[in-house]
Amino acid sequence: MTVADERPALCRKGMGKDMDENFIRNASVHICSRTHLNITFNIFHCGNYDVENGSSFTTAEEAVFTMFYINSGICYLETSSFTAKVSKQNGFVIFPDIKYKLTAIGEELLNITWVTFSGYRAEDYLGRAAIWPARPVFEDADGELGEKMNRLYMYSHLPANRYCKMASVLYDIFSRLRDLRATALAEGYKENRNYFAACAVNYIEHNYMNPISVEEIADMLRITRKHLSNVFQKVLGITPRQYIIYFRIEKACRLLRGTQQSVQEIAEAVGYANQFYFAKEFKRIMNMRPSEYRKSPDEIEIFTWNSFVATLMKQYKFGSQDEQGDWRVIVTPPAKPQEDRKRIDIDKN
Repeated sequence: MTVADERPALCRKGMGKDMDENFIRNASVHICSRTHLNITFNIFHCGNYDVENGSSFTTAEEAVFTMFYINSGICYLETSSFTAKVSKQNGFVIFPDIKYKLTAIGEELLNITWVTFSGYRAEDYLGRAAIWPARPVFEDADGELGEKMNRLYMYSHLPANRYCKMASVLYDIFSRLRDLRATALAEGYKENRNYFAACAVNYIEHNYMNPISVEEIADMLRITRKHLSNVFQKVLGITPRQYIIYFRIEKACRLLRGTQQSVQEIAEAVGYANQFYFAKEFKRIMNMRPSEYRKSPDEIEIFTWNSFVATLMKQYKFGSQDEQGDWRVIVTPPAKPQEDRKRIDIDKN
C-alpha cells in the first residue's frame, strides 16, 4: 500500500469513537498558497507593571504595536488624536509611531500587562476587529482577553519553548478580538455613516494596489456614489478619491524610504499603472518628486493618512460622559498637503 493509500486510514484512526456529530468528514480545504504571508507575529517584549496614582509615562516606538490590558485601577490614555478614560477589564492598542501618555488615577492601584509585537498584516487584522489609531480601546466584559494576556506574559518566564506558546496565545487574542467586534459592528454601526465609512476605508486598505474607483466602492456598499461622498465629507472631511490618493501616497513614501524598488515598481505597488501620472500626483501632494523624496532627510516627513482617519468613528462612545471608555476625537483634517510642507504625522500634530 502506498503512503497516499494509507492517509484515510490514519485520519480515521485519530477520530475516535466520540467524534462530534457536526464533524465534517472526507473534505479538503485550501487555506492559502505557499507564497502567501499572513500575520506572522514577531513578539519583541512584554511585561507587567504597577503604576501608582498620579504617576504617568509617555512613550512611542517605531514600526511596532503595543497591546495593553488593565488588570486593576483606572487611567487616562492620551494621544494627539484622542483622550480616553480606561479601567479594569479593558485594553487598548498603541499603533506604530504614535506617542501616548498613560496616567494612573483613582484610589485603586493601576496594574497593566502589555506585549509589543509587529506583523505583516497586524494592522489589517486590528482593523477587522474595529481597532484603529483613532479608536484603540477594546472591552473585555468576561475577562477572557485578560486571562490570555496574562498567560502570554507568564509564558515569557518559561526556561524553554516559550516563544511558540506566546505566539499561539497572541493569535488566540486576535481571534477573540475579531469574534467580539464582528457582533459589535453588526449591531452598532449598520446603516449609519460611520459604518459605511469604516467599510469603505477597510475596502481601500485591502485593494489600494488595484485600479479601484469610487463607483466600485459605492457598489460594494450598495449605496450611490453621492451618498458615499457625503459620508466621507461628514466623517473624514475629505472625498473618497482624496482618501484613496492620500493612502496610496503614504504607502509610496514608506516604500521609497524602506526599499530599493524603482519608482515604476513602487507606482505599480500602490495602484498606479502609469509611472508618470504617479510622479505627478506624488509631487502635487509632497511638493517634490519621488526620487527627491527618497534622498531627502528622514525628518522631512512621512505623509500619513492617519491624520485624516483620526475623525473616523468619532460618534462612538463606550459609555456616557466621564464613564469608563468615554473618549473624544480632537484632531481635524490638516490643511491641503501641497500648501503645508510641515510634517503631518499623527504623532507630530
